[in-house]
Amino acid sequence: MTDKLQKLITENKTYYVNPKLTANNFPKPKTIATENWKLIKMEKRFSSKEALARIKSEGCRPANVWELATWVKSHGGELEKLHWLLAFGQMWGKAGGYHRVPDVHVCVSGGFDFDLGYFEDDWVAGNYLLCFCDSDPGAPNPPIDPLSLETRVKKLGDMVEKIRGFLVID
Repeated sequence: MTDKLQKLITENKTYYVNPKLTANNFPKPKTIATENWKLIKMEKRFSSKEALARIKSEGCRPANVWELATWVKSHGGELEKLHWLLAFGQMWGKAGGYHRVPDVHVCVSGGFDFDLGYFEDDWVAGNYLLCFCDSDPGAPNPPIDPLSLETRVKKLGDMVEKIRGFLVID
């Protein structure tokens, strides 16, 4: 049986795919964003926690590996200026005591290597972070929406009304 994530990845001009990049290790999310993406270039050496803080400060959330593969498929021709593209929206296990996060190395020949980097290690300057500036509440690290309090209050009111419909109040 073909792994769906590996199939999605290999739809790109792919030279190497880390065998741990599977749907079993990186479950498919309910939605895969394709719009409102942003690339953030990290100008100096950085930690994964600094990357996540930067993404959050930009009002975005980190891309997951499914979004990364989909984005590369759609924008592969634009990637020649990039070297490494990182997606911090999903993390895999604790292989050898480390957590792994998806990354794409853009090869000089125009192809891609899909691999896993070490979350606990530092990253070099010049890497790009793929993130989405949407407001998917099911996504990891959703951005803070100024209207979210109003929206949440309305949703809470709607839920209370539904519950009242099920309760018999004397």
